[in-house]
Amino acid sequence: MIAILDCREQKYRIQRKLNHRFGDDIKIKYEHDEAELMQDSQQCDILFIPDRLSLKSDSGYELCKRLHEKNPDCYVVVVGADHSEAYQGYLCGINNYIRADCFDEDLDRCLDSVEYIFRDKQYIDFKVIHSGTMKMDADDIIYVETSKRNTVIHTATKDYVSSMSISAMEQVLPTEYFIRTARSHIVNIHKVREVRKEGILTLSLKDNALIPLSRNHKNEFMEFWDKERRML
Repeated sequence: MIAILDCREQKYRIQRKLNHRFGDDIKIKYEHDEAELMQDSQQCDILFIPDRLSLKSDSGYELCKRLHEKNPDCYVVVVGADHSEAYQGYLCGINNYIRADCFDEDLDRCLDSVEYIFRDKQYIDFKVIHSGTMKMDADDIIYVETSKRNTVIHTATKDYVSSMSISAMEQVLPTEYFIRTARSHIVNIHKVREVRKEGILTLSLKDNALIPLSRNHKNEFMEFWDKERRML
């Protein structure tokens, strides 16, 4: 997810450039205050923040510090900064800056630096109850489970209830890193932290959620799991 924190008229210029470079499928969210940003911070790949947040002050420093504590991989860009502000920003934990008088040139430079983040993104359309169809980066999903007649999609920040069956969900999720662990569960192999002997998986980022591993799916899962660990 790309977050744009209160950049006023510049946010639309940033969005147009992002869509032109990476396509319309990327998820862009306009954040209106620090509290809203921190709530979504674990899903934030790139953050654009305005220079008027005063990075030299405690508030700007604390924002970057708290953000990187929650998500050390977030790429922070200050918009509208001059050279002196940009230097102060680096001391606070920003990664890049955009000067007001070189906006397009600097934005292109920043996007060149973050292109790797989007290289392997896979966006999926899901039918969500009360919200219609929504687009989601597949790797934001930790696991999927059946609940009564619906399917629940679990992410780090929010759970979504879908009318899709778990079998239909299995068809659209990337097979490179999603696997069925039981009749009622599909997990993102990237989020599995531990496999217990008693047939239980511990998942990261979701309060150490415990997921069943059934006998019918155990052999296939363990092959998948061993391959994942060899790649780390």
